[in-house]
Amino acid sequence: MNIDLVVPWVDGSDIEYTETKNEYKKLLGKDIDSEAIIKARFQDNGELKYLLRSIEQNAKFIRYIFLVTNGQIPKWLNINNPKIKIINHKQIMPESSLPTFNSNAIEACIANIENLSDHFLYSNDDFFIAKPVTEKDFFTKEGYPIIRLKQNYHPEKRYSTLYDKQMIFTSKCFYDKFKIKMNFFEHHNIDAFYKPDVLKCIKEFKTEFDYVTNCKFRKAETLSKMIWSFYSYYLGHSVIKNNWIYKIPIFLRCISKIFVKFFRDSKMIGYQEKSYKMQKNIKLFCINDNEVTTDDDIKRGLKFLEKLFPNKSSFEI
Repeated sequence: MNIDLVVPWVDGSDIEYTETKNEYKKLLGKDIDSEAIIKARFQDNGELKYLLRSIEQNAKFIRYIFLVTNGQIPKWLNINNPKIKIINHKQIMPESSLPTFNSNAIEACIANIENLSDHFLYSNDDFFIAKPVTEKDFFTKEGYPIIRLKQNYHPEKRYSTLYDKQMIFTSKCFYDKFKIKMNFFEHHNIDAFYKPDVLKCIKEFKTEFDYVTNCKFRKAETLSKMIWSFYSYYLGHSVIKNNWIYKIPIFLRCISKIFVKFFRDSKMIGYQEKSYKMQKNIKLFCINDNEVTTDDDIKRGLKFLEKLFPNKSSFEI
């Protein structure tokens, strides 16, 4: 089967982008959740280069990589590589929703990418493939996605972050329509999807998807792409597998508010690096920042990635 990869990317340091974002921040004012505008949401730390290196090294089956941006292109990117396809937000999102500073809104529209394969993967730029993977790691022999979610036994007791609220809202929307409880959260790594089912799901929840698409910044009570996995499972077109993937601290099952708060206040990148080294047989992993990440943390993370993926890929000039 043809399998493509979709990756959103933004350079938050771009002056024009920053000025436009600040204009909308002033315009919307108090309607914006403070967590929706933290630096980590928009900052490019340079990880995309290493994601692409990891793909070329360990996921040779991927046909095309669709890089979804607002028109920005990394200076180091080899756009002449036939596997790279640059997709502007304008090509997949309604004009009324632009410009957007909301990754959930962008995700809601990725199925509109022209020529996107029916079987596709979705990745953030800070997800990486550590060891060789094949189609069988993401899709069943029937061609349906293998879904990896993390169990969430007590969603009402979790630390109430913006992310948590989105996950809980998504589960609630699914339950309200189908009366099926899906007590899971996203595992926050590369996800597999079957496009025909994604498009059906968007129609089922048209009102909710229209709403999130037009939210300039992230909002709590908006749908996450996680609902595509729920819907695929509801149709009998997927298999849920847990604990296959390496989970960094904030994505581990949380047993208490103290546990959650400890990791939210910790140095994420340093801890993730140590956790990675302690694991065995890791195929996928994430090295991400949060609101307390420092410039030194980011430098250490990049140094770690350079050791793992030192060879320049064909995606680089």
